[in-house]
Amino acid sequence: MSYYRRILDLRPRGRRHVDAEMDREIDAHIQLRVDDLVREGMSPTAARAEAERRFGDFGEARQALHSAARRRARTQRQRDVLGALAVDAKFALRQVRSSPGFASLVIATLAIGIGLTTAMFTLVERVLLRPLPFPHAEQLVALGSMDSLRQPIVVVSSADWQDWKREAKSLQSTAIYSLEGRMGIADADSATRVSARETSGNFFQTLGARFAVGRPFTEEEAQAQTPVVVVSEALWRRMLGADRSLSKPIRVGSRSYAVVGVVANGFDFPAGTEIWFADTFRPESGGMRNNINWLAIARLKAGVTRAAAAAELGAVARRIRTRDPVALYSYGVDVKSLGTTVVGGVARYLQLLMASVGFVLLIVCANVASATLGRGMVRAREMAVRASLGAGRGRLIRQLLIEHVMLALIGGAIGLALAWAGIRVLLDTWGSEIPRADEVRLDGAVFAFAFGVSLMVGIVSGLLPALRGSRVSLRGLMASGGRTMAGGRNLPGTLLASAEIALALLLLTGAALLIRSFQTLLGRNLGFDTHVATAQMVVSGARYRGDPARRTAYWDEIARAYRAIPGVTAVGISNWVPLAAGGATFIELAGRDGANAGAGYRVVGEDYFRAMQIPLVAGRAFGAEDGPSTQRVVVINRRMAETYWRGRNPIGQLVKATSMESAGGATAPWLTIVGIVGDIRHWGLEGEIGPEMYVLFRQVPSFTTSMTVVVRSSAAGSRIRQEMRIRARSVDPLIAADVGTLDTKLDALLAPRRLTMSLLTGFALLALLLAALGVYGVISYAVAQRSRELAVRAALGAQRAQLLMLVMRDAARFVGLGMAAGLMCMAWLSRTMSAMLIDVSPLDPASYAMAVLLLALVAAVAVLVPARRATRLDPMIALQAE
Repeated sequence: MSYYRRILDLRPRGRRHVDAEMDREIDAHIQLRVDDLVREGMSPTAARAEAERRFGDFGEARQALHSAARRRARTQRQRDVLGALAVDAKFALRQVRSSPGFASLVIATLAIGIGLTTAMFTLVERVLLRPLPFPHAEQLVALGSMDSLRQPIVVVSSADWQDWKREAKSLQSTAIYSLEGRMGIADADSATRVSARETSGNFFQTLGARFAVGRPFTEEEAQAQTPVVVVSEALWRRMLGADRSLSKPIRVGSRSYAVVGVVANGFDFPAGTEIWFADTFRPESGGMRNNINWLAIARLKAGVTRAAAAAELGAVARRIRTRDPVALYSYGVDVKSLGTTVVGGVARYLQLLMASVGFVLLIVCANVASATLGRGMVRAREMAVRASLGAGRGRLIRQLLIEHVMLALIGGAIGLALAWAGIRVLLDTWGSEIPRADEVRLDGAVFAFAFGVSLMVGIVSGLLPALRGSRVSLRGLMASGGRTMAGGRNLPGTLLASAEIALALLLLTGAALLIRSFQTLLGRNLGFDTHVATAQMVVSGARYRGDPARRTAYWDEIARAYRAIPGVTAVGISNWVPLAAGGATFIELAGRDGANAGAGYRVVGEDYFRAMQIPLVAGRAFGAEDGPSTQRVVVINRRMAETYWRGRNPIGQLVKATSMESAGGATAPWLTIVGIVGDIRHWGLEGEIGPEMYVLFRQVPSFTTSMTVVVRSSAAGSRIRQEMRIRARSVDPLIAADVGTLDTKLDALLAPRRLTMSLLTGFALLALLLAALGVYGVISYAVAQRSRELAVRAALGAQRAQLLMLVMRDAARFVGLGMAAGLMCMAWLSRTMSAMLIDVSPLDPASYAMAVLLLALVAAVAVLVPARRATRLDPMIALQAE
């Protein structure tokens, strides 16, 4: 630290120095008194003793004087430092005003770099770093199942959760809730669809939720199946008129629910939920040990670590398997931070983008440093005159650093405004795809970060120019004719440009890899056509409850109403359409041990495959001959046929959906395979193809409560969707239709990857532009430095092409060095990209070649412009100027 203080001429006088100076003053004072006493006739020894006696308690006085001297020195030091900094700051502002063009370019460059960094920090800090908005959020965890391979699974069974809750001592409390769902809330003559969850009674107590009005429901109310709900503050204001008495019930179907509480704004768990229902989650109510259909959370006791909780819950899981050997998901319990679970896979994208912005900021620093080095030639005479008038090197360094810091602070202020605008645009466009987006805002931490980054950027970008700019002398400058301050080849400038090239190549290669991966992903075959409209509805209420025939009649009537819409070519029905949720079942194969075998389970209507354009491969689809009283039939996909009947014809074979169709103690019936359809990627382009089976909704009436109608049409999509809402209300106004499209769902699934690819590509192109400006500046400066040499060469007969090649050859050295460094760094960092790539190697030659060629082309243009200018030099004019 002392070295840097000495360099900056701000080194304070140390405590020992102040004390020693005060001791000298005390000794001088005593010596004066001794001299007076000696002149009065006393001996020197007696005079010193008398002088010290008159001085008083020497130790106490010395300590008091030392303290006073230190205070004075500290005050004076602060005044000196602040005064010097104020003078330097005023001079820096004059320099900015004297060179508005250069200052504006530097400020704009810094503003872009600092603004991008601040915007990304705001997202990362709010989404990844800041704890969830719950009391003692570090104690909250998500619980998951584990299969026989010890692979974690996010969903759990209600039976397993009950055992964890009863036997685990490390949990302060635990709760369970349903997967995403939507329900229709009815008023007098219509219904509205809202996001809803079923939860256990202690859900809000486990999280520590804050309530704007009312209270959470209790475990006793949940176990008694009391019709109570909790709603979000937004729903309370929108549908209940912000009634603080909570006197107005909410009606779902024909059943009314009392609203007992309103969670305050800021509580958004699970994300987007507007209404929470209390459920019993009793194991004996139909849930099987291996039906993993729920999500679980817990609050750890104080002092309990996640590892300790996982170990204890793992022991509970082993005891479950001892009691029930067929418990397929009780090989352990996954315990993760709830914050990590909420963020999910978005974390890796944000981390990549933050690292990319960091590279852009480094390029900005190098760009500004390089530009300042080139401008240093202009200020060399000024620095030399200052040095000749007595300014030390540290004084010059301090002045130059303060100028850079001043520019960086101005750029930081503008960058903060850019960050705010950028975040607003990002959230307006992609907010639904970013976890905790409602918490993202500029606050004191963001302002402090922007200020700190501005200071750091000012120091980093100004240190090298300050060190070089302070190394001048008037004698050396006059001896060189005032041509240069740092040597003809400007080695630090070329190294900075090489660093910019390397960082730009890193970003370009990363963007190329993501683009190639995205193109490969879009080239995958989904197995179905997404250009369809969907209408999701839940048939509930006393009119339909307990009457499967009435529910089936409703879906038939809806299908007829939708087929009557002009332009509609096919209408299908399914309980789980692709790109959304989906169920799976364990299966049993006739004549074989089907233990641990499974398949996706879909309940569909007769025209579903035609509406989705899923091809029939063999056999037949469902038809009019298949009804509720006929033989149970099933259609399977090609992957299921290949998995369980490889080399054999599965048509006519028998299969049981053991877990899906045996709830409540019933025995699953045998299903006859009548057809094989093409494979689909149910979970989207990034999902894998697995075995799937389709059953007819008329033959499984227990699954007809919640269904989605798929409508294929040749007419305009918006008109069809509006007509679908109208027709649904005409069939039953108390059942709300959630109308959308599969194209929209697919876009939502691709949104995080598309956003990351778009932003990274933008950062890479910005880095490319900055690197090109850096190369242009270095070559322009080098040409100016070598004007005498180039003029002499031209005078001796060198052709323009030779001069051009001379400049281009020198530029190729540092550009090639930067490319080589960038490629080596990218090869080393490629493993960090592998998790984000689909069917593309992190060392993909095409991506690397694309990045290198683009960078080489842009660098060549940046070099060619000043190089061509060098070839147009008039030798006589250049030599006369020298």
